[in-house]
Parts: sequence; C-alpha cells; structure tokens
Amino acid sequence: MCVLAIACIPPSVRAMEPSGDHLPELVNAGQFPAAGHSYYVDFGRSKFRLAFTSDKEMTFTSLVDPTITETVKIAVTQLRSNLFMVAWTENAGNRVVHVEDFEHMVIYTNIARKDGTFVRLKGPITELR
Repeated sequence: MCVLAIACIPPSVRAMEPSGDHLPELVNAGQFPAAGHSYYVDFGRSKFRLAFTSDKEMTFTSLVDPTITETVKIAVTQLRSNLFMVAWTENAGNRVVHVEDFEHMVIYTNIARKDGTFVRLKGPITELR
C-alpha cells in the first residue's frame, strides 16, 4: 500500500532493477577493440559509419542520408572474447542495442523506437582505415 502515489514503484518495475550478480559489468579502458576505430556496417537499405571515440562514446552517420548523424554515450558489456553488447539512447528517444561480433565481423541491431515499433537487423562490418 502506498501513502503517496508519486513515491510508489510498482512491483513489476522493482523486479526489473538489477542488483548484485545480475548487474552486467561495463568494459574497462582497453577491453573494447572498437574504441578508437571506425567501421562500415551494411544493414541492407541502411548503411552506417560507426566511429567509436572511446568505450563510452560513438558517432553514427548514415551513408544513405548523411544528415542522420549523432554522437551518443554508449554502455559496452563484454559477453565473451570479441563479442560485445553496446547500448545507447538516441536524442529522438529510440533505444538501440547492438550485439557486435568482432570474431565473425557482424552486428545484430535491435531498435526500440519511441513510437513503440521494434526493428531488428543484421549486417557485416568492415573496419575503415
């Protein structure tokens, strides 16, 4: 029972809050091989340049429409050797999660759009020199 509605957190939301061993660790400096590098990713009709400034920041630029570009803060979790989960929120409110496989040079993207729609794509990546 809640005394003030603004102070209540529904049980379903409390159950989703990570704690202890269930909170994934973010990478430390030097663990994310993409940091300091740029990549071309081909999702079919969508093609992007991903420039990883560090393990905490990336700039994506559409190669189909160069007006689509944004620098975002990223959260990077190592899943196994050369496999990383990279997540961010765009200024438009879209939430993006990549699984970036540097062993097989492929990215899986999952985008939860602000309007509630969901997009899943897969594409090869190539390092730009």
